Amino acid sequence: MTRTAVPIAWASMTLVTLIHRCALSSRLQKLKMISLSLENVFEKLKISTANRNNKWIHSWAILNSLLFVVFAVASGVTVYTNGTRVFLFSFSLENEGWKASVAFFYCLTLIIYFMLPLNTFAVYYTVTCHRMRCVLNTFKNGLEPMPHSEFDHVLRMYKAIQNLIAEMDGGMSFLMFTSTIFNAIPMYFGITKLLRPRDFAMDSETLSVWSLFIASYGAFIAMAASGSSVYETNVKSMDQLKEIVNNRSDLTPSPNDVSFLDTKVESLTVWNIVPVNRSFIFSILGTIFTYCILLDGMRKDM
Repeated sequence: MTRTAVPIAWASMTLVTLIHRCALSSRLQKLKMISLSLENVFEKLKISTANRNNKWIHSWAILNSLLFVVFAVASGVTVYTNGTRVFLFSFSLENEGWKASVAFFYCLTLIIYFMLPLNTFAVYYTVTCHRMRCVLNTFKNGLEPMPHSEFDHVLRMYKAIQNLIAEMDGGMSFLMFTSTIFNAIPMYFGITKLLRPRDFAMDSETLSVWSLFIASYGAFIAMAASGSSVYETNVKSMDQLKEIVNNRSDLTPSPNDVSFLDTKVESLTVWNIVPVNRSFIFSILGTIFTYCILLDGMRKDM
């Protein structure tokens, strides 16, 4: 059985994870400041603690973490069963105790190396986007009973929220990019398992492939959906504000009104390349799937 493409995919996944981990470490302070800024906005808008959190996010985060653990344990079992030749530069361990130690160390490395940076950021991104959506919804709902005299203050508040969304994008867009690139590898493993079952013949290999696939794409869909909700809610808030501006009774609009009408709706992006919206989810999944099929078709080993 030849699996020349599989080690290359593992090496690519390791490289992407390393880049993601370094980028996440360098942005920890910035991400902390984003969370503090969101808390300040929550206090200004007097949003209750109950509305800040969503139970499904907590349930998904626990399930996703467990799937990553299953992936790591199944991979460790595979290492123990197949031997350590592939992972120790062609050096094979015969002693059962040493093999078990290497398999345990490999399993622990996967949990720390893969699960922590990727899953932690996925949860942070999803929670942060959900909270920003709560901010925008609360802001939008407060526009109806707004007195005419407070409109300039409302415009300043909205611009502050827009600046915060831009700050969020500056801190998270590259990490969203590396997370998206990472998801191409589990897709490739899944397609390989379906088209070339002999490449992952063991039960532990099958379990590791599908647990990684479900965990990575569960995280991706949660991130993309929450990021898309920020954009959609922001568009609705902007439309409602513009309608109020156009309906103001002043014969001569104020400079704030004129500048606001030209305001761009901020959205989260993937490294400033594409915005995270509803169509992004389907387009990126289709693109990754298509290229994985093409790459598998280029393989000469059967």
